[in-house]
Amino acid sequence: MRVLVTGGAGFIGTHTVKKLIENGHAPVVMDTLEKVNNEVIRSKLNIPFLKSNFGNKKNLMSLITGRHEILKNTIHENKYIEAVIHFAAYSDARESSENPIIYYKNNVLESISLLEVLCDLNLNKARNNSIPIPLIFSSTCATFGIPEKLPIDENCPQNPINPYGRTKLIIEKMLKDLAQSNNLKSVILRYFNAAGASEDGSFGENRKVEAHLIPSAIKSALGITKKLKVFGLNHSTFDGSCIRDYVHVIDIAEAHILALEKIKNELDNLNLTQKNKTLLEQNCFEYNIGLEKGFSVLEIIQKVEDIVGGVSI
Repeated sequence: MRVLVTGGAGFIGTHTVKKLIENGHAPVVMDTLEKVNNEVIRSKLNIPFLKSNFGNKKNLMSLITGRHEILKNTIHENKYIEAVIHFAAYSDARESSENPIIYYKNNVLESISLLEVLCDLNLNKARNNSIPIPLIFSSTCATFGIPEKLPIDENCPQNPINPYGRTKLIIEKMLKDLAQSNNLKSVILRYFNAAGASEDGSFGENRKVEAHLIPSAIKSALGITKKLKVFGLNHSTFDGSCIRDYVHVIDIAEAHILALEKIKNELDNLNLTQKNKTLLEQNCFEYNIGLEKGFSVLEIIQKVEDIVGGVSI
């Protein structure tokens, strides 16, 4: 499938793009490179890449319809994208609490522009009895907030405790509304704490400002940073530190491939003739991506110490 990936130069996005290629798909990436240090999409994966905000309607329209100049002489030229995977977002929970307005502007308003373009194009496709373009949305466990029960499943109440989680929940609600009003096909994937790197070591977590535990602990152990600050040692856990469910980034990337295959199978089963237009029984699917097994902050630090050396805290 020809797939547009917004935020495809980010941590999870890059690994998903690599998996898309390995599974025979043809991705196009749109990213501002605002939050990442590398440009592996261009330098290592050799696919069409556009440095742009994901809410730029002109760029979106030209990429989705195959008319942008970067798509010339590629498999995408003058052909519609067949699916969108939407990663692009600001994702630092602490930063979102300190400056919520930029999170609502970037995550929500820019996503509205993307959805407007997608819905307009799908309306034209419906008029021509063509297959609609579905969207796979990168959401987060932060939409649940403080859980009422464990493990957290798809039916748990969603009550985010920070603006980042709220922006993601707003988009989830938009997708569910559009599934009803515009027949937009979508898959919502809420993953827990992404970690790890590609099997060949070609790329991993490499942000301009690092806020994730595992890379922060490794940098401390290697002496790249001086100290690792642990917040909270009085949780009701076995060692007092916070416990989180860590999911390998490759598993998350593969979950996106499975979601893409699921929605493709659903669309392939549609009867789009004028005499009998059969709609999907369900237009919006939602899945949590986790292991149901947690590790504490101190356990992670101890493991890094065992492998790399001492962590300064």
